[in-house]
Amino acid sequence: MRKVIKYFAISTGSIIILLTAAIAILYYFYADQLIRYTVAQVNKKLAVKVDVQQVNLEFVKNFPHVAIALNHASVISNDSRHDTLLTAGHIYLQFNILKIIKKKYIIEGIGISNARVQIDLDSSGNFAHTLLIKKDNSDTSSEIFDIRRIVIKKTELYIRIQQKEKISAQIHQLRFNGEIKPEFLKGQLVVNSEKIKMDFNSENKYIKNLKITTDLYRDSLKSNLSGKFQINHENF
Repeated sequence: MRKVIKYFAISTGSIIILLTAAIAILYYFYADQLIRYTVAQVNKKLAVKVDVQQVNLEFVKNFPHVAIALNHASVISNDSRHDTLLTAGHIYLQFNILKIIKKKYIIEGIGISNARVQIDLDSSGNFAHTLLIKKDNSDTSSEIFDIRRIVIKKTELYIRIQQKEKISAQIHQLRFNGEIKPEFLKGQLVVNSEKIKMDFNSENKYIKNLKITTDLYRDSLKSNLSGKFQINHENF
């Protein structure tokens, strides 16, 4: 029994040492290059203004992924209204460690926490603000987004239609795993919301403790949801 414990302790210690060494190597050789490259490429893709107070490389909270942490960040629309679309204590842009070593800097995951998100829709249900710059044929820059997962925690969500607030929600946690492409979106969505307020014909309705687990698909032709919707309390 003592030999088993001894071997287990040695193996665990070796793994910790290797992980620590790998993190140190990544930070020393790749941190500055990864941050500078990513910030430059993201700015080329975005049609909105992003303000960030602090940027650093983060390992522990996003393990087994490496992430660029954007701390105290805000996203502001570039139109005449200059609406604040997002404020967040932390935004994490996640990367695959092995791809970083190969110098393939591709954002595969996004994490957001302690945030306020505003989504504006027009009368047809389309986004009122342009988020990404449309890529033309002359753009030879490499693609930096290949989103496979999104995690949102402790976030207030507000949805407005034609400048009028219609839905607000307190999101405890939202997780999406799948694929997000310009031409389609598919994957599994899990949402835990503490409270949702909806405006129906100027009358407020509330839902508490909403839980959703669903398979999600959307392209230019159709949208589909199939899964479980659980409401623990409502006042309809």
